[in-house]
Amino acid sequence: MTMTRTFHPVGQGLYCTERFVDDDDLKVNVVYDCGSDSLRYADLEEVIHASFGNGDEIDAVFISHFDSDHVKGLPILLNWCKVKKVFLPIVSSKAEVAYLRFKSLVELDKKNGYYIPVADRLLDPKRTSPEKVFEGFKSLHIPEIERIDEVTSELSETSANSTDDFGLSLWVFNMYNFKRFDRESDFRDILNEALLSQKISVSLDDFIEDAGKVIQRLDEKQANQLLRAINKIIRGRLSKKEFRDRFGTINGNSMTLYSGPKDTDANSSFAMRCFVDDVEHKPGCLYLGDYEAKDEIAYRRMKSFYSKGGCWSRMGCVQLPHHGSKHNYNKDFDSEGICYVVSFGLGNRNHHPGKDVITNLLKNGRSVIFSTEANRYVHKNEIVQQVC
Repeated sequence: MTMTRTFHPVGQGLYCTERFVDDDDLKVNVVYDCGSDSLRYADLEEVIHASFGNGDEIDAVFISHFDSDHVKGLPILLNWCKVKKVFLPIVSSKAEVAYLRFKSLVELDKKNGYYIPVADRLLDPKRTSPEKVFEGFKSLHIPEIERIDEVTSELSETSANSTDDFGLSLWVFNMYNFKRFDRESDFRDILNEALLSQKISVSLDDFIEDAGKVIQRLDEKQANQLLRAINKIIRGRLSKKEFRDRFGTINGNSMTLYSGPKDTDANSSFAMRCFVDDVEHKPGCLYLGDYEAKDEIAYRRMKSFYSKGGCWSRMGCVQLPHHGSKHNYNKDFDSEGICYVVSFGLGNRNHHPGKDVITNLLKNGRSVIFSTEANRYVHKNEIVQQVC
């Protein structure tokens, strides 16, 4: 069997694919995240169209969280391919859902062809069926929607969030989305303060009940000002350690995904060849989205979850969280035999990836793959795994 793992050149965003093909023509395709803030919508469409043939079947799309640089391309993917299932993380706070829906609606870039508020659709509680969620996507196939269970205890078994192996007898896809923070009260305070500061005649309860209706009552300038006010309040509060310890970060609780062998014996059946140094690595990969791995509690919980099923010891590739940000990276990731991938936009305003993160990895002789929008013109950023 051959598996091609690709970190596509979307710049400030994330779009990863795995394609499995065996001698009996078994084909399995999976996707982790699908978005970009660097590329124009037409350019993102070009990248997605180049990654799959029109009408190709995709067994699963895993979404880490709902920021546009991770979900913006989902309508393109669904219009181009037949997606069977979409796996979503849990967001349990109603006030947080309202904020994410509002943000998704405000950030639409209609001038560049971005018309569908993906996060709003995926989070809208009134759109209970996949047909309603994906209405207007012009999808070739209406996928099933699955939300994974929250891991609320260190005793939770890995198998609790293990999905179908899609006929890959030696392979497994394990998801992790630990709920550490109860943020309803904090988000209500933040939203209320922002509404009052902008003197917008919308009650907090109305905003939380249906952010979509609220935005219809605002002009574009008012909506943007309100979103900026909310984000400014969040940033101000996160600067205080007491609040940060209680609240975490906005997107730090991403749904992570381990994709790799089910057991240790399967390791001998696969080899990983990385074009950076041509050194073989273990075939398992840990996709982290924007996970807040620097938080020691969050990191230990995640590592414990994956270690119980043996996944942690079978990892040969790690996607650096949050585009290599120093605020999300944990030094414990630095391990011999691991290939690190960082997806980021050239000249992004957040100065990703963190200089110290990359410098330390390179000084320790680690393999680091840089995936940026420039890779579109240089090479395909591929990691290939083959049966030995």
